[in-house]
Amino acid sequence: MRERVGETAGTAQVGETRYRRAEAVSFTELDGETICLNLEAGQYVGMKEVAQTIWERLAEPSGLDDLVQRVTAEYDVDRDTAATDVRSFLADLMEAGLVEAV
Repeated sequence: MRERVGETAGTAQVGETRYRRAEAVSFTELDGETICLNLEAGQYVGMKEVAQTIWERLAEPSGLDDLVQRVTAEYDVDRDTAATDVRSFLADLMEAGLVEAV
C-alpha cells in the first residue's frame, strides 16, 4: 500500500512532513541521467530533468511545498499539476526506499 505523501502541504506549516534521500542510496550521473540505487532493497530509478531537480533538492530535508515551488520556478507548469506530480514522484521514491520522511 502506498503512503500518502504531502497531506499537510503549505508554506512552512508546523509539522509539515519533510523528505530527504535515504541513507542507503547510492547515485551517479550517467549521460545526463541520474541513476539512484538502493542496494538493500534492490531498487533503482533513473531520473531526468524535473526528477533530477527534485532529487538535488532532497540532499537536504525538504517539504512538499518547497519542492513544488522549486519545480514551478524552473519549469513551465502550474502549481496544482506540479503538486500532484511531486506527490506521486515522492511516493514512488519512498516505495523504492530511495527517500525517507524525516
